[in-house]
Amino acid sequence: MPSASLSDIDRACQALSEIKRHLQRNAQAGSAAGPTAGVLLAAIDECSDAVIVANDAAEIQVVNGAAARLTGLSTRELQTLTIWDVTHSAAQVDFELLWKEYLRAGRQRGSYALRHRDGMAVEVAYCSEADVLPQRHISVLRRIT
Repeated sequence: MPSASLSDIDRACQALSEIKRHLQRNAQAGSAAGPTAGVLLAAIDECSDAVIVANDAAEIQVVNGAAARLTGLSTRELQTLTIWDVTHSAAQVDFELLWKEYLRAGRQRGSYALRHRDGMAVEVAYCSEADVLPQRHISVLRRIT
């Protein structure tokens, strides 16, 4: 599998930064607890790359259309899965350890193998940040295969 170039990873991180700016600009539209679900969805829908928002248990909460196209699954189907469910076996990672490290570090970036609906591996460059919103972790994924 090809590995992600620094340029691909940097573009994913730039997209994540733009989502965070969008959320900050529109924070006033939400309640005192933070941006509304509509504000979050608007922020990720503007991104041309795939975006997955997961909770602390790695359960997928919100995705954009690009994530659905990348995986071949509908947004509704994705929201019934975990990050591990959409990870291809080619990723060869200890999911639990990787997730715990991610939550501890607060940020990860690199390349990863997702599982497409047809079982094929889709290699992506990704940039992910924990707790962009309380217990909401956002990953931007850019296809490299």
